[in-house]
Amino acid sequence: MRTAFLVPLAALALAACEATPPTITTDDIADFNEASKAASTLPTTAIGDLPAGTVSYFGQFGSDASVEGVDNYSMIGDMRMNVRFNDQDVDGVINNVNLIQGGVPQQQMSGDLQIDGAAVNGVIVADASGDLWRVVANKSEFASIELELLGTVQTGLTDGDVVSGSVTGGGNGQFTVVLDGFGTFYGVAEQ
Repeated sequence: MRTAFLVPLAALALAACEATPPTITTDDIADFNEASKAASTLPTTAIGDLPAGTVSYFGQFGSDASVEGVDNYSMIGDMRMNVRFNDQDVDGVINNVNLIQGGVPQQQMSGDLQIDGAAVNGVIVADASGDLWRVVANKSEFASIELELLGTVQTGLTDGDVVSGSVTGGGNGQFTVVLDGFGTFYGVAEQ
């Protein structure tokens, strides 16, 4: 009876150390690059035209990166950013982060990065922090990530319906990741 109990536990331990398949494709990478570039060309929303109340923006962040000193990596993740214009407060989350090597999605990293910051007169200054986990050689490893998001509220179809900007930072723990300094984020207001 003891053996029957240990066998399922061993199977669970092995399953827990398998990499989670990526949730994006190479087409999704191209779509991110196109959307991020398009958002960055939009005009900044004038202070008098900023929305009132809270607006939730949905989009992505992405950056080329080095992992353990190797430069041919990238990361793309989903982003929800809530901007409370009346309180000048920003929060949200980055999750569903995918690790890409040589332009090919490798695995979804587990973990969330919590966004916390401020939005003053349409200028966003925020941090995103948390642990991200990857699997290498059937071993789960984490890095404590600290990112800085600097951006603006922009006008797409309506005043203040887009946010975009830069992402820098990295992290370390059981592995090291450093963004290349040219990362971007964008989000579009929920309609």
